[in-house]
Amino acid sequence: MSDLNLLRYYARLTPMGVGEAIKTSLPDISDSLFTSLRHARSLLAQMQEAGWLLWQPKVGRNQRSTLLLNRDLGDLKQELAAERIREGKYEKARAILDDDNLAFSRLLQNTSGASMREGRLHIQLTYKRPFERLVPHQIQRSSERFFLRQIYCCLVSSDREGHLKPELAHHWHYDADNLQWTFYLRPGLVFHNGTPIDADTIATLFTRLSCLTEYQTEMAHVISVSAPQPQTVVFTLSEPDLGFGGMISGVRYSIQPPGQVNHAQTPAVVGCGPFEVIEHTATQLRLQAFDRYYGCRALTDQVTIWLIDEQDQRQPHIRTNHPDIPYPDANIPPAETCKELAGTAPIGMPGSLDSTSGNTTKNTPQPWADSANSEAACNYYLAPKLSDPTCEENLHSQVEDGCMFILFNQQSAHALTSAQRRYLSSFLSADKLAEHLNQRGAQFGSVLAGNLLSHWHVITRPQAPFSKLPKQLSIAVYDYTALKNCAYGIQALLEPEGIRVKVNVYAYRDLIERCQQHLLTEDMVVTNINLDDNRHASAFSNLFNNAVLHHCIGEQASQWFQHSLRQLRASTPLEHYLDALEPIASTLITEYWLTPLFHHRQTLRFKGVLKDVELTNWGWPDIKNVWSTSE
Repeated sequence: MSDLNLLRYYARLTPMGVGEAIKTSLPDISDSLFTSLRHARSLLAQMQEAGWLLWQPKVGRNQRSTLLLNRDLGDLKQELAAERIREGKYEKARAILDDDNLAFSRLLQNTSGASMREGRLHIQLTYKRPFERLVPHQIQRSSERFFLRQIYCCLVSSDREGHLKPELAHHWHYDADNLQWTFYLRPGLVFHNGTPIDADTIATLFTRLSCLTEYQTEMAHVISVSAPQPQTVVFTLSEPDLGFGGMISGVRYSIQPPGQVNHAQTPAVVGCGPFEVIEHTATQLRLQAFDRYYGCRALTDQVTIWLIDEQDQRQPHIRTNHPDIPYPDANIPPAETCKELAGTAPIGMPGSLDSTSGNTTKNTPQPWADSANSEAACNYYLAPKLSDPTCEENLHSQVEDGCMFILFNQQSAHALTSAQRRYLSSFLSADKLAEHLNQRGAQFGSVLAGNLLSHWHVITRPQAPFSKLPKQLSIAVYDYTALKNCAYGIQALLEPEGIRVKVNVYAYRDLIERCQQHLLTEDMVVTNINLDDNRHASAFSNLFNNAVLHHCIGEQASQWFQHSLRQLRASTPLEHYLDALEPIASTLITEYWLTPLFHHRQTLRFKGVLKDVELTNWGWPDIKNVWSTSE
């Protein structure tokens, strides 16, 4: 008999009492179970063998037997459902839990991690919100950009030092005289659906991308994309660009079927990367290793990310420094408990993994880290010091390549003057805001920012003299808790000065689209940038193609800024981008167009079961390289 059927019979006995010896008879038990004496005796034997109860029958007339129920019904359901989840039998787990979504969600968290199923390594994670359609050509938040890297490949990649690496193209060449970048494709490339990838496919894809509004700024200097040979793609430019290879190593230039470049809402997508999407619904995202991937096949066979309501997340696996406390004075929903990934590979935070069987320890929150600038982490708990010998081997920590900052909007109805921007930059200093957030329990794992990137020189600005401010100010922010906490913190700092501050919260894409259409009119914007893994080219793109930034600094400043960046890419090799960008980006601060606030410290913990797992720029682990020694 299955555990589920046996559980149903056990549930009929629990009204008699659990944990106390009961004097009863077999006929009474048979009546309670609604079955025959013979079947009742068999059921009692099975339940006793499973350890659910103790049955001591007495022989003789008027002799009462002893029944002791050992297991609370709710705990037993949780245990049996957890076993089904670890086996990947999710519908049976739901049935055991009587389709209780809250109990199912919490159990998913407690059972998250890596496990072997029929000889295949499976990672189960949990996350706090549904993912957008996973296509490269749409504006995406950081978690989506991470998964784009798992589902798609580019022609080339760019490492941390700005060196190009082969991906779908095994070789490339830049002809400075003719302003042409030529890429040579590997033979035998295919999409996840088996369709071949050739030069005509690539040329058609880039031609379609160049027609999209979001690409026209970056691709304005691309005259044509041609395919003179089946394995050869040629980009002809109108002006020099030594870092063009870095640009197309970005997530948004991932290779997809040209016909997929549309505004359809279907979650079914076709990529060419290490994982293919086999299911994408409102409740889960399932990935499977792609066996015909051009490079080394992923060590992980399958990944399942369950999407559960953040209100149900008792033990968030992605958090960084403090428990989930949103800004207490703001009328906003409970904090986004930071990227709620659960699992064996690192993305979230506190907890440990048990490597004895390749499964995570029961009821143990799993380790995952996240980035405040990557939209998922927000309110954090303090990480132990790296010098602590008890945790050093299980902790990876890094300051992210990114920054949270205030932009002063020159397109607002009553734009702040230079003197007012200077005074506000001094008054709303990062250390003052950090102290305020800490007092309110809304601080997060962060480092005070003196520039847009943590390794750039700190910009020191003199204390500005007082300048009278408007009686009313407005702040725009997109719907991400860390940014909202900062916005409401600024509001709290300014209101004692007699200034009424209104905070307007937008959806991520809505904020960007308003800037593209020059419709954003708030006086300040609290926003962020966060670099992808191609950090040199990503830093350039975050400045050159940032609709929010260019809208806020005004048309004249934007023209100067883009002209400076075009000069940079015309004369600077990709590996020197970050050094060359620093003085240009620093001008944004010295001119008081923006004020840096914080860099986030990403932390990743794991124990045993994760082998050589790295923390990516997005705060997620490199899931394709998770492996287990369990058989």
